[in-house]
Amino acid sequence: KYLFVGGMPEAVLSYKNTQRPDEVRRIQTALLQTYQDDFSKYIKNSQTNRVRRVFQYISGHLGQKLRYASIDREEKARDLKTAVDLLIKAKLLIPVYHTNASALPLRAQKDESVYKLYFLDVGLANAALGTTWDSLIYDSQSALLTRGAITEQFVAQHLFYSPIEALENELFYWLRDKKSANAEIDFVISRGEKIIPVEVKAGKIGRLKSLSVFMFEKKLRAAIRMDLSPTERSMVKSDSKYELQGIPLYLVEKV
Repeated sequence: KYLFVGGMPEAVLSYKNTQRPDEVRRIQTALLQTYQDDFSKYIKNSQTNRVRRVFQYISGHLGQKLRYASIDREEKARDLKTAVDLLIKAKLLIPVYHTNASALPLRAQKDESVYKLYFLDVGLANAALGTTWDSLIYDSQSALLTRGAITEQFVAQHLFYSPIEALENELFYWLRDKKSANAEIDFVISRGEKIIPVEVKAGKIGRLKSLSVFMFEKKLRAAIRMDLSPTERSMVKSDSKYELQGIPLYLVEKV
């Protein structure tokens, strides 16, 4: 239900008072339209369409490494980056930057040219995607193609807006982008002197190949996996001998 409604105050109040998904979606659609109408008020005419194009593109590519050519091959990467930066500054998009994650602080090894983006709110992301109430509530987990991205969106916004000072409203992930040996960790956070990878799964099971690669390469001892399991659990992965703390999605704010 939260994935559909999200956390925008008006949408939450509407669902609380009416219990009607169609009313919630009407509000979300109006909010998305208002944001896009406002672009022309604050951005030069030459940039307005570009910003609108980026905004619409991201909802269908949540959590994917941003490639400017995928947005528009006719546009210069520099101009598209400017549009992305404007949406980030307006806090409509949440950036997650690649870090080598070999030492602390994580931002010292940040690569600003490699990043992925999420929406400010999971409810708005689903509205932009056109995801229906029934598909989220009733369909099997494999039936919804965007379920993994939506789950990551949920975790991303909660980590980004976390009150914990250490995060400083900046998120990181790790990516090894090689044809023969791809690997990616959804999020990498730090607590004290520890670097902790966070993997997000849309179901109760899922492979952790990238996590094992990361733990072995970085010689780390603790990792977090977030999924739909109902309770917390902990185990030791024997292949790399690290502790894996399983945390249900609904406890994301306790990370």
